[in-house]
Amino acid sequence: MRIFGFEFKKLKTAIKRQFSHYMGALSPESVYYKQTAKMLQSLDLDSASLRLLKIARNLAISNPSIYGYLQTMESEIYGEKGFILDLDTQNEDFNLKIEGFWKEWEKECDLKGEFDFKDFERFVLMHYLRDGECFVHMSSQADGLKLQVIPPEHIDYNYNDGVKIKKGIEFNQVNQVIAYHINIDDMDRSKKIRVSAEDMIHLKRTFSTQQIRGISHLTPVIFKVMQSDKYIESVITQANIASKLSLIATPKEETEGYSGNFMGDLEENKPVEPKTIEIEDGRIIAMNEDYKIEPLNINHNPNIEAFMLDINLKIAKALGISYMTFTGNLRNANFSSSRLGVEGERRNFKRIQKLLIRKIHSPIYEAFIQNLALRGKITPKEAKNALSQYSFKTQGYPYVDPAKEITALKMEVELGLKSIKQIWSDKGIEPLAQVRDIKEVNDILLTELSRLRSVLSPHPTPANNQEDDEDEEDNPKGDEND
Repeated sequence: MRIFGFEFKKLKTAIKRQFSHYMGALSPESVYYKQTAKMLQSLDLDSASLRLLKIARNLAISNPSIYGYLQTMESEIYGEKGFILDLDTQNEDFNLKIEGFWKEWEKECDLKGEFDFKDFERFVLMHYLRDGECFVHMSSQADGLKLQVIPPEHIDYNYNDGVKIKKGIEFNQVNQVIAYHINIDDMDRSKKIRVSAEDMIHLKRTFSTQQIRGISHLTPVIFKVMQSDKYIESVITQANIASKLSLIATPKEETEGYSGNFMGDLEENKPVEPKTIEIEDGRIIAMNEDYKIEPLNINHNPNIEAFMLDINLKIAKALGISYMTFTGNLRNANFSSSRLGVEGERRNFKRIQKLLIRKIHSPIYEAFIQNLALRGKITPKEAKNALSQYSFKTQGYPYVDPAKEITALKMEVELGLKSIKQIWSDKGIEPLAQVRDIKEVNDILLTELSRLRSVLSPHPTPANNQEDDEDEEDNPKGDEND
C-alpha cells in the first residue's frame, strides 16, 4: 500500500520489549515488597560479615565521628590503668605474691614480645567493636603464658568443607566448636594451621543464635554515616561551584523552518554540539550575541545543621552513647539532659566491662594460674585458692551530682543496702590497698599530732629553772613578807 509515495510493509517479526519492568515508584506496594525481599535476603549475616568488616574498617580511619567513637569507648571502658587484678583471700602475703606475678607477666605476655597486656586490651576492644569479633590464641610455654591476637580475616570466611568446617571454624557432631583453622600465608589461602578451641578465645557480637561469625557494632549506623558523608560532600561541592561561578552562558534557541521534503526522503535533524567557554579569574571575555547570559542560581545555604542533628542523634542512640559524647557538642546541654545521658551510657560501659571480664580476662587469668602451677611457681593448693577468690577492678566514674549521690550512698550504708567494700569496688578501688593507704595516713597523722603536742606543751628550760632557784635563795620568805 502506498500513501504519498511511501510504501508500508508488514513486519515479519515482532519487536521485543527492551524494558520488561514497569515503573515501580508508581506502585508503592511493589516498592515495599521489593525492599522487604531485599531485607529478607540479607538476613544471612554470616555471608555479609566480611563485607561489613571492610566497610567498618574504612569508616574507622576515614570518618572522624567513628574514629572518635572508638577512642571514646577505649577511654571509658579501660580508663588510665585498664582492668586491675584483685585477690581477696585471707592471706594478704599470698595476694600480693599472685598480683606481683600478674604484673610481671603483663609486661611480657606477647608471643612476639612487641606489646604488653594493656595493648592487648586495646586490640581486643577495637576488634570487637569495629570488626564484630576477636580471636585470642593462648599458648602455655616454659617461660610463661603467651598471647596472640588473631585478626578475624585470618580465620577464612570462605573456608568450608560442607560437613564439619564452616567459615573457618570446625564443629563436632553436636555443633560444639572444637578447632579454628588459621591462615598462615596471606598469599596462599591453602596454608592453614589447626588450633584447638581450648587454646582460643572467640569473642563475637551476634544478632542471632545461629551466627557463626560476629557482626560489627557499626552495622546499624553504616548507612547513616555514609549518607551524612555524601550529604556533606554534596553541600561542599555546591558551595564551591557557587563561589566560583555567578553567570552561565547558553546558546540562544533558534526556530528553524520545516526542512523536510513531504514527497521525498525526510532529512534527519542533527543535534548541535554544545560549546564550552572557559572563564578564568582576572580575564574579560567578550561574548557574541549568539549566547544568552543568565545568572547561576544555586541554593548554597541548605539546612545542614538540622539534617546532621537528626543523623547524629540516631547514630549515637544506635551506638549506645549520648549525643554529647558522640559529637562533643555541648552548646545546648543542660544539667538534667546531661545527667540522663551520662547515666544511660555508663550502664552500657559497665555492661561491656563485665562482658570483657567474663569472656576475655577470666579465661586468660585461669590459663595464667595453670601455667604458674605447671612451672612450679605455686602449689596446686595455692592455684586453687587463687582461682576461687579473685576479681578485676574497673575504673570508677566521677559523680554527676556529688552532694546527692554521696548522701544516697551514705543512706544505703546506714540501712545495710550496700557496704563500704562495694562502694570501693564500684569506684575501681582495691579494698586491701585502700585499707593500707588509710592505715598509712592515720600513722602519719598520729606522728604529726605527737610532734605538735611536744612543741606546744609548756616545758621549763634549764636557764629558767636556775633563775628561779636563785630568786628563792635571795628571798626564801618572800611570800611571808608580802
